[in-house]
Amino acid sequence: MAYTNTWAQLAITGAAAPDTIDEKFTQVALAIQERMDDVVDDWTADPVIPKAQLKIGVQLVIPAYSLIPVQDEDDIGAPDGYVESDNSGGNDLRLGLHIRDNWSITNVTCLFDLNTASAGVVIDLKKVTYDASATVSILGTITVNAGGVGLQGVFTGTEATDGVAFYFLKFTGTGSGRYRVYAVRIIYSEI
Repeated sequence: MAYTNTWAQLAITGAAAPDTIDEKFTQVALAIQERMDDVVDDWTADPVIPKAQLKIGVQLVIPAYSLIPVQDEDDIGAPDGYVESDNSGGNDLRLGLHIRDNWSITNVTCLFDLNTASAGVVIDLKKVTYDASATVSILGTITVNAGGVGLQGVFTGTEATDGVAFYFLKFTGTGSGRYRVYAVRIIYSEI
């Protein structure tokens, strides 16, 4: 947005008419205040209160040690920074995402490894409303069948959080091999 009071660094010379000096000071004061309104909440407060700065494009990385195995007794929390599933199809891992109100989530990816050719996994990003209906919806899903370590994109879009829902990732094995999850990255901005 363009400012209405133009900025001018005026050198008041001895040739300036004395009756115009107060107008020049007023113009400079208005230009300063207009620009300070962009960075200060209350110009009249003492001390002056700066505006809260919203975070834009922040990356939150959640380590795999936060994963919860479901219906499995031999999931492995390895010392090398990953969680490895057991080797039976249908095995689940879940990761609750600690997401605050007033976030705009734009991307969710997993650092992931299908370390055997027979492994496969479906990754779902789920949202559960925190009300009497407890409606579960899937915001993003991906099926991974190729081996190797890599980033797997689960969600790209815009999801505005409002404090009446919680989010989690569900990993469901589809093959007979093991898979590893190292971390999850969420990219968000504050709104």
